[in-house]
Amino acid sequence: MAKEKCPVYCAPREPHFLKDNKSAMLHWKMRNIEHTRMCIINEMFSQREICYTHPRILGEIKRHGSITQTELASLMNTSTAAMSSTVKVLEKQGLITKATDSNDLRVNKITLTEKGKQVHDSALSEMLATDKHLLDGFTEDEANVLLDMLSRVQENLNNLTKNQGDRND
Repeated sequence: MAKEKCPVYCAPREPHFLKDNKSAMLHWKMRNIEHTRMCIINEMFSQREICYTHPRILGEIKRHGSITQTELASLMNTSTAAMSSTVKVLEKQGLITKATDSNDLRVNKITLTEKGKQVHDSALSEMLATDKHLLDGFTEDEANVLLDMLSRVQENLNNLTKNQGDRND
């Protein structure tokens, strides 16, 4: 079955009722930016029969050398069931291997194959080249201000997550 291509995506115009709601407008813009980026990257990767999340997964495996499926799911902030199906796809494509841990026969360790390393490195290179265009037309100072502001937004989200965790304790 052929993989369905992501259609060319143009973000819809912001609804007029969001204009006075800065947080809703931020959500709208961030969602559309990432969705458009995802469509572009998925289209690029479709020839390799990998999808948007695969390079990140391969990168985590590369960083750790070998990793369990449970550890990988945790790092990717997803369920072990969802990771299981992705691992099967990556294994079938020859990008990873699973082997029993010699210290604990109940545990399978996932490692990258040479092909997996090559796919990760070339995909990462393509993604970075694409992402470079996100800042076209920005001066260096503007790009630095934008990145600083986005870092602050991320910190606010991290604090929110931390505060929610504290409330659950």
